Amino acid sequence: MTSLSFSWGIQAVVWGIMLYLLAGHTLALGACLISFRALRHYARRLKSINIESLLQAAGAPPISILVPVHNAPEESLKCIEQLLKLRYPELDIMIINDGSNDHTLETLQKQLQLQPTPRFPVSELPSQPVKTVYQSQKHARLWVIDKERGGMADALNAGLNFCQTPLFCSTYVTMLLERNALLRAVRPFLENAATAAVSGIVRVRNGCLMDQGDVKEVLLPPQHLVRMQILEHLRFFLVSYTAGSSIRSLLLVSGAFAVFRRALVVEAGGYDARFQGETPELLLRLHRFCRESGKAYHVDFIPDPMAWHECPNDLAEVRENRMRWQQAVSKALLHHRALLWSKGSGRIGWLIYPMLLFTEFWEPFLELGGYFLVLLGTLLGWVPPLLALAFFLVALLMGSAPSALAVALGELTPRRYQDEDLRQLLRTAWLEYLGYHQLRTLWRIQAIWGVFSKNKQENRHQSLEF
Repeated sequence: MTSLSFSWGIQAVVWGIMLYLLAGHTLALGACLISFRALRHYARRLKSINIESLLQAAGAPPISILVPVHNAPEESLKCIEQLLKLRYPELDIMIINDGSNDHTLETLQKQLQLQPTPRFPVSELPSQPVKTVYQSQKHARLWVIDKERGGMADALNAGLNFCQTPLFCSTYVTMLLERNALLRAVRPFLENAATAAVSGIVRVRNGCLMDQGDVKEVLLPPQHLVRMQILEHLRFFLVSYTAGSSIRSLLLVSGAFAVFRRALVVEAGGYDARFQGETPELLLRLHRFCRESGKAYHVDFIPDPMAWHECPNDLAEVRENRMRWQQAVSKALLHHRALLWSKGSGRIGWLIYPMLLFTEFWEPFLELGGYFLVLLGTLLGWVPPLLALAFFLVALLMGSAPSALAVALGELTPRRYQDEDLRQLLRTAWLEYLGYHQLRTLWRIQAIWGVFSKNKQENRHQSLEF
């Protein structure tokens, strides 16, 4: 092969990667447009619908909140204190103590006046043995299930076995729920009997003004690493999830806040304890189960802040979180590959799932490989400077646009940033692709490599924020 033909080959590869990135960024901009229309429609509906009146007319369906805990006595008490403030007429709070080996159970017994109470399981989903079921003497709607260690998914199955309400909400002990979160989350279930699951926006509470555990004013934190994570949250929830729900093709939701129809989840087999990403795997299985059994179903997303959590300001911890999410999603997608181009799977199996599969597994390699080829090719004279400039304009400038638009979309939701904070966040959006995005792409590649490596141990009780 001559030097000239080799150079042309390198340029052809660079052109191919650049066109792929251009197509991907164009689709992201299209998703921003879809989300813009959905957010405007939702804002108009909020003005015309009184949710409390709707609940009174239709009857508020009873709901249970399931919160697995492990070695978290102080966090559990703070979480329970906030959950007791939620505005909802018929609510059970179920704390699942997943084999804590510290003083978590003793702390809850003392502070909540727990007493062993007969409560019989209403399903037989697989889980580690339950030792005792307690009921609080201070709060009759508060229950604590003490069981042997099994992990997040196993604990949720144990909670589902004792859950007696038609709907349940899964969340993490570190989450702070909005007081009206459940009132807004149940609306799709009242309006559409086929609704199987509902999720909502999870926001970052770092830097916010707090009052007795509630977010009173949304403020931007000074740490740049936290600001980068705020951008990720806005892009995930306000672009990806909102657009996916609008075209009835939402494949993934966060386990930080999700409401499910209990009977359907039990019929589909409950949570799978083999997966660290318990909620993404469950939602993919619900898609597959409903389509294979011919059930009408709908997965909805409420573009409204439902929960708040605190992001880490340590790069190593951020790396661990991103790699854990990437591995969880990758394993769930591989496990449910039967969705791919299967009969009756519709646009989920023929369009959305293949796109997500390619994006999660191959896009990081293509993007990072493109950076390497362009830099090396420019230094060695294989890639013309104009082609290198065009590549970086597409990769960096167009890549930053969806983040900037996600910040703008946030202004269509409640809980907005102040003007100066908004300007700073927009500046951060244009700087995100100058280092942090490439670092996150490298983490994704490392996580994908870990999916296919053997003897990979998982921390079964880590939460997945996205």
